[in-house]
Amino acid sequence: MIGLYRYPRLIILLLLLILVAGSAAISTMPRLEDPHMKNRVVFVITPYPGADAARVEALVSEPIERKLREVAEVKEINAISRLGLSFITIEMKDEVENVAEVASRLRDKLGEVTVLPEGAGPPKFDDKRLYAFTSIMALGWFGDEAPNYAILGRYAKELRTRLANVDGTDFVRIFGLPDEEIEVIFDADRLAMMGLDLTQAAARLKAADTRNAVGLLEGRGHRFVLNVEGQFTDLDRIRAVPVGIDPASGRQVTVGDIAEVHRTHHDPPASLALVDGRPAVVIAARMLTDQRIDEWMQRIEALRAEFAPRLPHMVHLDVIFDQARYTSRRLSNLMENLVYSALIVFSVLLVTLGWRASLIAGSILPLAALASLALLDAMGFAIEQMVITGMIIALGIMVDNAIVVTDEVQARLLKGERRSVA
Repeated sequence: MIGLYRYPRLIILLLLLILVAGSAAISTMPRLEDPHMKNRVVFVITPYPGADAARVEALVSEPIERKLREVAEVKEINAISRLGLSFITIEMKDEVENVAEVASRLRDKLGEVTVLPEGAGPPKFDDKRLYAFTSIMALGWFGDEAPNYAILGRYAKELRTRLANVDGTDFVRIFGLPDEEIEVIFDADRLAMMGLDLTQAAARLKAADTRNAVGLLEGRGHRFVLNVEGQFTDLDRIRAVPVGIDPASGRQVTVGDIAEVHRTHHDPPASLALVDGRPAVVIAARMLTDQRIDEWMQRIEALRAEFAPRLPHMVHLDVIFDQARYTSRRLSNLMENLVYSALIVFSVLLVTLGWRASLIAGSILPLAALASLALLDAMGFAIEQMVITGMIIALGIMVDNAIVVTDEVQARLLKGERRSVA
């Protein structure tokens, strides 16, 4: 490298290569808000309505924790038991590289838990809480009457499906939509005629719903969770459940004969969303880490523009968070810092060392930044806030180095040293 200045054409070629590679990296590198790290932390959330913290700990948290500890890659498990809720955090060992495989085994172990108490909800396995969502939209209710969550839910689920099908989407979630439930309203007079009360009818209806696992089938190298078919899947299945015999006619009476069965939403709701004081349902989407956030957001915006006119007049679709704006702002700040730093260095050195030294020192900053981006692109990195912060900090070091080295070389030249020695 000492004699490189003897080959000006090679220097020009090298500079052109840096300019082209750096410019290409700026236009093609993935852009994210936060750096992507391997998610070695997963969560298991299990509702147990009505149970106190001690009961949740003994009947829900401990059985799940014992089963999850069977996975050798688990480093630490922390269980928080509260009134009606078990929240378990599982951290994998630092040396784990195949995170997806270990998470899959944890999910399988969770499916083997068949001893949860009656009334406890199904455990929810969540391994996607580490990163922020890239885009958040809201379907707001602007009608004068009470919000119709059946309408909001239908459009929210359709929008979720469309967002999931957009190229580059990782996953999509819905927030603020009350859980759907099926309501069965028995006719008290008909029940009395059959010699039943509401408790007995509810017990027979519950006995017909076999949604939970009934056991395990284990063999040499295999383990399967057993389920019995017959769980409630639609309204007709519920209406067909037998509850007794009509004493007058002797025929079998079903739920549909003595009760109204229809779909509704859980009241009171477990969660609600308010946007600008109005009831809403929030749809959040996250982008894959190998995508350019500006291009992905353009596809999302095109989908929003196509979907919004199809909504009824009392439902509005608005974007309430766009991560691409923050990422573009950080990249713009980097470019501005490069330009301002080069101009400041050039101006100071133009006065103190002359135009040639100022031109050399001022060109170091953009060339070093472009070379860094080209190397980061070749190594598979993305433009995100940690990379940008590191480059901005490095600019200060580059400015100091450029000034010191240029000043030292020029001082040696003034003392009469040969150019190669200086």
